[in-house]
Amino acid sequence: MPRFSVVLPTFNRADTLPRAVSSVLAQTMGDLELIVVDDGSTDGTADGLSTLDPRVNLIRQENRGVSSARNAGLRSSSGELIAFIDSDDEWLPRHLEVAAAFFDALPQEDILQTEILIRFDGGQESVFPREEIAYWYPRLARRIGSHLLDLPAGERDDYMRVFSERRTAVWLPATLLADGSMRRCRHYRGAVYDHLRWGYLTSVLGLVITRRASITAGVFNQRLSSAEDFAYMATLLRAFPLNFLSIPDCIKHEEAAQEHLALGSHAAEFRENLYGQFDHVLSSVSADPAERRLLLGYKAFDVVEAALKEGDRKRSERYLKMACGSIPRFWRGRIVSLLLRATRSARFTYHIYRILTWVEHIVRPTVSGNSDAPGA
Repeated sequence: MPRFSVVLPTFNRADTLPRAVSSVLAQTMGDLELIVVDDGSTDGTADGLSTLDPRVNLIRQENRGVSSARNAGLRSSSGELIAFIDSDDEWLPRHLEVAAAFFDALPQEDILQTEILIRFDGGQESVFPREEIAYWYPRLARRIGSHLLDLPAGERDDYMRVFSERRTAVWLPATLLADGSMRRCRHYRGAVYDHLRWGYLTSVLGLVITRRASITAGVFNQRLSSAEDFAYMATLLRAFPLNFLSIPDCIKHEEAAQEHLALGSHAAEFRENLYGQFDHVLSSVSADPAERRLLLGYKAFDVVEAALKEGDRKRSERYLKMACGSIPRFWRGRIVSLLLRATRSARFTYHIYRILTWVEHIVRPTVSGNSDAPGA
């Protein structure tokens, strides 16, 4: 039985799958099985994989979506630890070695997450969830008048907005500490489920869980065509504390291809599915109806922005009504509503809106970005 089972779903990714597979097979911790689930690809995505390496287990199925593919991988897994990677992403070679060292030292723990280096079209980079926790989620908290993400007195480490413990990763072996960047790694821990009200705190990329945690989490929701990972991780984080390492061990390639479930032509659907997950989380963590209404209002406006960009006027209007009804004196929503009525064009409204927000950014500088990006 292998130490690690790696679940990799794929669909029509012949161009990027070799990079993802190679990054798994090149791990310095080689005690693994790689379960590639080809979800009905028509471009020869997985051709030749079954003979590439004896550790590769290729499963083919009719196209049923990413949740079904991940569930098929989970059913076939046999390792004591389970890790996830998508077919357009990659791991650094030490990723599983770090995880093995962690679970050897702390066998009572169940969830480990590392930072993720996100590379965008055009060469820009960010680190998840560092920017979200440092900038976007506190900004959203200030908008609704919440102090839940205020730093403790005298604290300057932004991760302590979310986590309750910070330690030096003393369990790292000397072979890893020889890498200077690893010596800067800090180990954070905490019950963070309540903070999912702000957005993604974990990503399936970079996530390693025990078999017992997998049994507790169950399966990915096959009714969701996207944002299914948020629902799965919410179940995990409600049951277990999160252990987090402040070292980027994975690379997420955010290329806005048409088929990308979060950034391409499906972005509005992704935001809509995510809105439903926030609604579910907020119903269990927020006793303040005013806070819940405001947060859902801003999440609804996230759907509006994505729908406008796609030219989806009906979805824009539906969620715009929800946003404006939830957020008092919401000038952005009012402006978008007026533009939509005047132009009757979602895409034209989007371009005008982006110009207005760009002018606001110049007049009143803020850090730019998306408050819900996973890496969402």
